[in-house]
Amino acid sequence: MIDEAFMTAVGTAIREVAETAILPRFRRLAPGDTYEKEGPHDLVTAADLESERLLSLRLREFDPNALMVGEEAAAEDPSLVPRLPGARTAWILDPVDGTLNFASGLPLFAVILAYLVDGVAEAGWIYDPVRGRMATAVRGKGAFLEGRRMRVPVPRSLPAMHGVLNSRNGDRQTVARMAYRANRIGSILGFRCCAQEYLGMLEGAISFAVYHRTQPWDHVAGLLIHAEAGGHAARIDGERYRLDIPTRAAPLLVAPDEATWTTLRDTFFKEEEGTP
Repeated sequence: MIDEAFMTAVGTAIREVAETAILPRFRRLAPGDTYEKEGPHDLVTAADLESERLLSLRLREFDPNALMVGEEAAAEDPSLVPRLPGARTAWILDPVDGTLNFASGLPLFAVILAYLVDGVAEAGWIYDPVRGRMATAVRGKGAFLEGRRMRVPVPRSLPAMHGVLNSRNGDRQTVARMAYRANRIGSILGFRCCAQEYLGMLEGAISFAVYHRTQPWDHVAGLLIHAEAGGHAARIDGERYRLDIPTRAAPLLVAPDEATWTTLRDTFFKEEEGTP
């Protein structure tokens, strides 16, 4: 079922919905088009809602029986996410990842979509509508950016690395230890958009990322694309990302390969005398 025609057709649906529901509202949000969910840093806009509605309808044409888990639908119905591991097939959708950027007029947002079979991510899409570029992957068949096969580059040393160290969420002692050691790498970046960070890692502009809040709509597609490009990701306790692990468990570390992952885990999180 997941062949080139399927991937292209789903990608076309994503592009068309972005053209209809997202881009016309970028930097043109009307008063009342933006709402707070859990505070000023957690927003939803009319673009999120309309994009999720339209894309959910389009996706049912490909698999009408699949469980549909959109970020906004899951906010309304918390029972959706726990059903993912047991679903025969499922879509996981973030209609506008980076909503805060979108609402602020910053062109750092994207659409994220994953297709699961028996709880396993089989296909993923990340679409940057401003730049018109699509990253895709099918499990076991590699990762592609606008049709070009990708391989995550591996930096030679810690000073050559540029990484994302999210610190807003997570255990405070763990975050403090990570932040204290941040000067051991080249530089720290943060796009406030997981999709853009996964695209950056795919192209090598970002070497790695650490995430404490790991909701499935933010990470399932990105982790598949990253892995199919040769990357390695696991929580710092060694556990691979799973749908049934609490979202605030051990931090998720995404790295270019397993050796770099180990180096980064030890650099930022290993206990050392005289440091947090």
